[in-house]
Amino acid sequence: MNKEIILFLLFATILSCSNYNEEIDIAIQDYSTLTPHNIVTNLKVVNIVVNQNEFDEMYTKYEEDIEVEGLFNLYENGVIKIADEKIELQVKGSWSASFPLKSLGIKFDDAFSNTNNVLLDCQPMPMHSLSKLKSVRLRNSGNDFKFSMVKDICYTQVAIDAGLNFEVMYTEQMVVFVNDQFLGLMNLRSESNEHGLSRLFGVKKSNITMAKVTAMGGLEKRNGDIARIDLLLNAIDNGNMSYIKDEIDVASFIDYVIFESQIGNKDWPHNNASFYAIDNNPFRFVLFDLDQAAMLNLDEEPGSIIEGKWDNPITKLYNLLYEDEVFKLAYDERYTEILNMEATSADNFTTIVNNYQKNFDLLMPTQIDKYKYPQSLTTWYLNLEQLKLKYEYRLNSLKKSDR
Repeated sequence: MNKEIILFLLFATILSCSNYNEEIDIAIQDYSTLTPHNIVTNLKVVNIVVNQNEFDEMYTKYEEDIEVEGLFNLYENGVIKIADEKIELQVKGSWSASFPLKSLGIKFDDAFSNTNNVLLDCQPMPMHSLSKLKSVRLRNSGNDFKFSMVKDICYTQVAIDAGLNFEVMYTEQMVVFVNDQFLGLMNLRSESNEHGLSRLFGVKKSNITMAKVTAMGGLEKRNGDIARIDLLLNAIDNGNMSYIKDEIDVASFIDYVIFESQIGNKDWPHNNASFYAIDNNPFRFVLFDLDQAAMLNLDEEPGSIIEGKWDNPITKLYNLLYEDEVFKLAYDERYTEILNMEATSADNFTTIVNNYQKNFDLLMPTQIDKYKYPQSLTTWYLNLEQLKLKYEYRLNSLKKSDR
């Protein structure tokens, strides 16, 4: 890493650990007196009405997989847009579930009609639909909760802007209350599981076959035709190239592996990797949980990232396919194309970060006052600058590399 990057990161680390409190002048709205009706914000406001004792038990015993029933309300500019929609609520996340602000999974009683983008207002890629939503997640930003709170959604937006050939989680930043009490700033996201995919494509959940690579390369066979998942895994183990090429969407796999490796995702491919198929169509790939992007040596080659730390199906599949000359040519050409897109440029990434920052600016002092993360508003701004700087450095490093 070059000298300027090292000096900046050293300065940011020292500053974030200090008692430096010279903040930009943004008034703190007292979280203890805030309600969905008196809060000052341009963001949509969620208020979940639930039995408080049941919620507290779920929140405290987050490792026990507890679900509680509640009612979902959403306000925009002080006007209620969704009133008392029945939901099931559950704490989500692994390590990040231990944080004081926890991600919440929400399942609607019936598929929610997202007419006029009332719940989730973002432009999906052409092959996706957000017209109906069965489940969403109020995410605490995962492992990035204590730092920028936007890393995951910024990297995801790059993939959306680039029109890459895989599935993503769509997002809108919101303020969340529980029983009229301020919970925090969160990212409302479409789900990457079988419920989310079924609505993304307008099919029944039973039509989806899905598997997920979990920690240390394990595999969850989540839904659908489990025998078909086993056949694909056997084909990978046995090097059955013709079967594999029929069973997977090669173009989707290429875009997926290129993007994950280019952003230097530390928690992939031995974890946080999913593939799915609708009916008898080829398996495609799902992008999610990018909160540990750019956490490796930023000069590290994409190939070494793909190799991962543990044995896993994604690495096996890549190694097998990259021996095929047709695949190798297509992969290498696409790698260069994605690397040099305007959508993946440092300028576009900076624009994305700045836009998400502006959405949280007004209430970040309140968030910090409640949770003490990040340590100060200045620290948060420094973390956002690090986010942009690391992206630019990684991009320039890849462009200079022969891979």
